[in-house]
Amino acid sequence: MVPPSDSSGSASEATPLDPTKSSPLSFDETINAALHTLSDVESAEKNPGGTVAPTLSDASRRALRALRSVDGPAFDVKSTLGEGGMGIVHVAQQRSLGREVAIKTLKPEFAQEELILKVLQEAWVTGRLEHPNVVPVYDIVVDAEGRPQIVLKKIDGQPWDQLMHSETDVRKKFRAGDLLDWNLQIVIEICQAVRFAHARGFIHRDLKPENVMVGEFGEVYVLDWGIAVAVEDDGSGRFPLARDAIHMAGTPCYMAPEQLGGEQSLITERTDVYLIGAMLYEVLTGRAPHQGETLREILGSVLRSPPGVPDHVSGELARIVQRAMDADPDARFETVEQLRLAVEGYLQHRGSRRIAKKADERARLLADALGMGDTDRAEELYAECAFGYRAAMEAWPGNEAAGRRLAAVTAQMIDHQLARGDVVTASRLLGQLDAPPAPLRERVAVAHAAHAKRQAALEALNKDSDPHTGKRTRTFLTAVFGVTWVVAPMLSPLFGINEENMLEAFGYVNGLFIALLTAAAVWARESMFGSRFNRAVIGMLFALYMVQLVYVGGCMILGLDGLTARVLLLVIWSFGAAIAAVVIEAWLALGAIAYAGGFLVACARPDWGNEIMSITNGIFALNALLTNLLLRDDRTRTILDDDPSQTHV
Repeated sequence: MVPPSDSSGSASEATPLDPTKSSPLSFDETINAALHTLSDVESAEKNPGGTVAPTLSDASRRALRALRSVDGPAFDVKSTLGEGGMGIVHVAQQRSLGREVAIKTLKPEFAQEELILKVLQEAWVTGRLEHPNVVPVYDIVVDAEGRPQIVLKKIDGQPWDQLMHSETDVRKKFRAGDLLDWNLQIVIEICQAVRFAHARGFIHRDLKPENVMVGEFGEVYVLDWGIAVAVEDDGSGRFPLARDAIHMAGTPCYMAPEQLGGEQSLITERTDVYLIGAMLYEVLTGRAPHQGETLREILGSVLRSPPGVPDHVSGELARIVQRAMDADPDARFETVEQLRLAVEGYLQHRGSRRIAKKADERARLLADALGMGDTDRAEELYAECAFGYRAAMEAWPGNEAAGRRLAAVTAQMIDHQLARGDVVTASRLLGQLDAPPAPLRERVAVAHAAHAKRQAALEALNKDSDPHTGKRTRTFLTAVFGVTWVVAPMLSPLFGINEENMLEAFGYVNGLFIALLTAAAVWARESMFGSRFNRAVIGMLFALYMVQLVYVGGCMILGLDGLTARVLLLVIWSFGAAIAAVVIEAWLALGAIAYAGGFLVACARPDWGNEIMSITNGIFALNALLTNLLLRDDRTRTILDDDPSQTHV
């Protein structure tokens, strides 16, 4: 390839070039104008991956002549660290500090002024950038032949381009678990260095993977500031200015459109944004963004920026690359810091997605457990996947997909709990959703209303069955009636009750007790009728007294004598106490036994009837009183105890 046929004019007389703005030039004319500014087209044609250096200014030449009069410190050269086409780097011992340094200089055959100045400009710029991601320049000295020697920190490491796609090396050397994450961290470190350079007023212009060194401990250094330009003129003449950068400069395979040159410089900090985006493109695709069989084709790719990103690349990363590499600088990230934050955001989002992906695996197992009706396993899996989705959203609050999947598995669990009647757990799960679907809310509300109604009925039943309701009143009445049961038989002779009128007296006494029981029930109606237990006690006493009335009437019809009737009455009381033991409290069986024993004794000694009745009545009354006082809290078991929904309250 040869320069345009009209080569009589100088580079400064080239047709104006503004690749990012509207231009009357055609596509071919734009590329021809860029090529016209090259001093060595043949070298660029052979190695489009190499740096195209701009011409030198008179001010830079003056700075070189001033430096040659400066003496430097003495160093003992030990070995050769590296060697390029024009330069060589030695390892040396710095005598004053006793440390190893790297000394960079040109080979004798390349000690032309332009090349010397290129090396010096890189050192001058780097010397202004004291940053962890920039190799420190210790000094600049001049050897006996007048060649400058740049004294640098000795770095042990590898260029990034040798590691970028070597997952094995990266894992072995840096113990990185994920190659993409590791590369993106390198991009972030580069952004930090370039951001610092921009803050100090310098634009790199030649950012590419081979100009990034990764130290053996993972430290990252941005190298080769040889074509960097200054935003402002400091008056020293050491730094080429961005406003004068009208010639094509940079590495074509990574170059931004404005680096093709033109009558007016368009180089700004956003040029470095483009170049970092180009390196990120290579991280994602495995190749530099601008490709072609010829230099013309490569430059055509530069003008067609941004290049297409393959479909396999994450959409978020693809958008970052395309914005960073937009042909129009105004459409790019405004600063390198914005680009860094975008990459860091993606890393955060990627970590969140990774957590959510693990939760997805638990969610699939949860669906299987629910399908098999394994509630215990389902609850365990739900806890795991819900924790995962919440962790994903905590890592990245904008992870809407994790939020949707959390809502989906929660809805599954709610439906499952509703199906098994556990409304309490279903309601609790619903409360964990920020915006539950209306149909789901309605299902839970209907189930909750039905549950509340059932719960109220069960609580009312439980209260109605509670033996502790009216306990004090019941204790008082037991004591009162117990005393009368003991005293009445002993006082009967005082009222003239004998064998002849005993049955008639039994009838009157029985009626008196019915009246007393009725009065007590009316007096303590709120307590004695406030529970099923108390109603059972009152009902049994009324039934017992009514049975006794029938019994007395039957004895009178049969013509039984009073002594016999009194003895047989103990059988009725024993039977009544036995029923109370079965229905009310088992401890009342002691009273039934006492009455049965009294009956047998009375059969042998009917004349002891009153004493036996008083004693057995006293035993039963004491038994009833102690039983009432010692009723346990778990005396009555109701349907509430078996309600499955209570297990999750």
